[in-house]
Amino acid sequence: MIGVDSRGSWSNATRDASRTLIKEIGPEILSLRRLNTKRRLFDFCIFGFLWGVGILLVFVSDSAFNLLRYGGLAVGIILSAIALNACVLMLHEGMHQLLFKTPLLNYWCSVLLGAAVGVSFSAYRILHIFHHVNLGGQDDPDNYRAYTSNRRLEWLMQYGRLLVGSFVYLFFIPFLGWRKETHEGRRKIAIEYVVVVGLISALFFYFPNPLVLYCWFIPLILVAYFTAVRGLSEHSFTDIKDPVTASRTVTSGPIAEFCLLGANYHLAHHLFPEIPSYNLRKLHQLILPRLSRTVVAKSYLSFLIAFVKATRTFNESSIGLVEF
Repeated sequence: MIGVDSRGSWSNATRDASRTLIKEIGPEILSLRRLNTKRRLFDFCIFGFLWGVGILLVFVSDSAFNLLRYGGLAVGIILSAIALNACVLMLHEGMHQLLFKTPLLNYWCSVLLGAAVGVSFSAYRILHIFHHVNLGGQDDPDNYRAYTSNRRLEWLMQYGRLLVGSFVYLFFIPFLGWRKETHEGRRKIAIEYVVVVGLISALFFYFPNPLVLYCWFIPLILVAYFTAVRGLSEHSFTDIKDPVTASRTVTSGPIAEFCLLGANYHLAHHLFPEIPSYNLRKLHQLILPRLSRTVVAKSYLSFLIAFVKATRTFNESSIGLVEF
C-alpha cells in the first residue's frame, strides 16, 4: 500500500509513490505509456465532426422557425462547447508531449489548439509544469492556501475561481508565463500570440458574426466555466501532504468520460503524467486496488454540492476521502 511520504518535497513524494506502484504493477505500465497515433487522430476527427455538426445546426437554425430555431441553436452551442472543451483537454496532452511522437508535430498541433481557445501553448505549459512539480507547495499556482492563511478569504477566492477564474487566468497566462520562461521560451510565446491573434481575427473577418457568436464565443464561455469547475474539483479540499490524496478522481459516466478524454482520472494523471489520457481509465483500475485511501467524487455536480455544503462551516477536510 502507498502511504504518506514526508522525507522530501512534494515532487519527491509523488515520484516515490509512483515507483512503489511500478514495482507492484510491473510491465503493464510500460504498455500504457505507448502513444496510439490512430486513437489520437480519432479524437481529433470525432470532436472536429461534433464541432462541424454544431456549426451546421446553427447555420440551418438561422432560417428555421420559433422552437425549432432555438432548439437547433441550443444543440449547436452545446456541441461546439464539447468540441472546444476537447481542444483544452488535448492542449493539456500536448503539454506532456502526449499528442504525437514527433516533437514538432506535437508542438504545432498544441499551438493551434491553444489558438482555438485564445491561449499561448508555451505560456500555459510552463505554468502547468510548475503545478505538477510543486503540487500543493508554495510555488503551485493552483494552491490557494499558499496565498492566504485566512480561511474565509481562501473560500472567497475559491468562489471567485468558479465565477471569473478562467477569464482572469486567461488574461494573466502570458504575463506569468513570460516571467518564468527563458529567452527562447519568450520568443515562442510571442510567436504563438501572433498565431492566436491572427486566427481569431480571421475568424471574425471571414465568417458571419452570428456563426462566430454561437459556435465559438458563447461555447468558449461555457468551456471556461466547466474548466473552472474541473480545476476546483481536481485538488481543492484534499490532503496535499499525501501524494495519493492530493488529487481527486471523478468517476463520471461513460459519456462524460468520453467528452473529458479520461481527464477525470486526475490522481492517475499526477502519479503517471507520461501516460496518455486514453489509457488513464486502465491505469486507474490498476492502481486503485493498491491504494489504502483515495479521494473521489461520483460526479462534478456532486462535488459542487459537497463544496457548497462545506461552506457553511468552512470545513476544509478532504471532500470524498475513501479509506479501504
